[in-house]
This record gives sequence, structure tokens and C-alpha cells, in this order.
Amino acid sequence: MILANGKTVEGLGENGWILLMRRQDGSIDFPNKLWNDYKNGFGQLGNEIIHSLTTTSSYRVRFDLVTFDGRWAYAEYSTFSIGPESDNYRLHIGGYSGNASDEMFGRGIADYIENNMPFTTLDRDNDNLNKDLCCCGGWWFNRCGYVRLTGRYGLPLKYLHGVSWGSFDQHLAYADMKIKQH
Repeated sequence: MILANGKTVEGLGENGWILLMRRQDGSIDFPNKLWNDYKNGFGQLGNEIIHSLTTTSSYRVRFDLVTFDGRWAYAEYSTFSIGPESDNYRLHIGGYSGNASDEMFGRGIADYIENNMPFTTLDRDNDNLNKDLCCCGGWWFNRCGYVRLTGRYGLPLKYLHGVSWGSFDQHLAYADMKIKQH
């Protein structure tokens, strides 16, 4: 598939998965990206293209996670889409399965549920916290959250701004986010 910006979706993933974002080192400065950076290049694809893909077909999303000591887990959601920029790329996600905890639904704690949240960046604060963005990087934060895949890479656990998925007791060495059409 060739997208409006000339990029092709084929080759961005494997086995039908389209890679949206991968963290395996600190080479991409996700924490300091601004709205337009995420709009045009969230990782492999920007929010604008992700919106286009997920509104024309039904997609699922998968997160693969590895800690620095080699523990691996995944979380998969059977529904995934993001709204248009006019609605701040609002997240729609559901149908959890996996062996990592269901952090996108905040373990049932209302302040941490990221479903139905607009995207937030350093220069466009759309979360429900009445102060500056509490977590580094752009994401669908509610009042912060247990998922911070765009945080600062390689920070010790005592820092809240690292790359994390709440159920782990340490920051992540590797994380990816990918989608697959149903």
C-alpha cells in the first residue's frame, strides 16, 4: 500500500504487522518531540498516517516488552484506532490479551485509563492533569499513566520518566508497538 506521503506500508513490519514505534536504544529523542514531530513521524509512521490506516480498516495493536534483565512480555488489544487531528488523535483501544498487565486500562484505576484520551505532547497538553506534562514524550496520557514508551531511554527506575510498562519493576530495554489488520 502506498500512502499519501509516498511511504509504503509493506516492509515496515513482518508477518503482516506494521511497526509504529521501536525503543531499543536512545537514538530517537522521543521525549523532546513536539506535536508536529509525532504527527509526521511517531516512529516509523506519524499519527496522521496511523489515523488514516486505522479509520479505513480494522486493526489490532501489540506491544512487545523486554526488561534489561531479559524478561519478556506482551500486551495485545483486539481493537485499535486513533481519531483525526481535529480530535487530537484520540485513542480507541480495547480487547486486552497477553502476559503483561493491562496498563492501557490503568488496572481499573480511572486516573490511569488511556483509552479515549487525546494525544499529548510537550507543546500540546491534552491530558487531565492541571499542570505540565508529568511524563516525558508524547502519548495518550490521562493523569500520567502506567505506560511511558516514549520516555527517556536507560534511566534508573527511581526516575519516573523512563521507558516503562507499569507491571515491570524496572525500565525497559526494548519496547515496540505494532498494528495488524484484521
